[in-house]
Amino acid sequence: MQDSLLDRIRELEDELGSLWKQVLEPDGTETAQALRALEVRIGEQALLIRVEHVREVLPMLWPTPVPEAPEWLLGTFEFLGVNVPLIDLYCRLRGQTSRVMPSSKLIVCDSPSWLGLMVEEVGNVIEFDARDLAHPRPDLPISAAVLGTLGRGGGEVAHLISLTHVHGELSKALRP
Repeated sequence: MQDSLLDRIRELEDELGSLWKQVLEPDGTETAQALRALEVRIGEQALLIRVEHVREVLPMLWPTPVPEAPEWLLGTFEFLGVNVPLIDLYCRLRGQTSRVMPSSKLIVCDSPSWLGLMVEEVGNVIEFDARDLAHPRPDLPISAAVLGTLGRGGGEVAHLISLTHVHGELSKALRP
């Protein structure tokens, strides 16, 4: 258990380090680095998904179930000839099954490999300086999947999600 936790910490540090490499000049000084992210909502929580990983936003669809899959893996669907796993992001990050609503959307991502994410709402694409990301609070229930937190007006925050982490959990869940 402790080894897997240490491995997860190293994985997140590596991913966050790669983000910081995009922000730092070769001499180590910070430079403005605009990141673009799609804002989505699960419940009252605002999340951000880096735009370069988003391939399509679709209306919700009914996936083909996967036998003995965890509750948060809704099944698979075909996209561009590829069988793509569909994750209920609310269930995965919050531990509670969400309801499919008329406004529910399917975000198709391609990093590190194909992945579908069911979310309740899709907002705008926002641009922000990567230097504005703060480390997530360790007591945040979804902190393992968060690369950083962006402060918004009125005390609201949005969390940048690590698709690498979500995909890694999917891979572990599907191992025999």
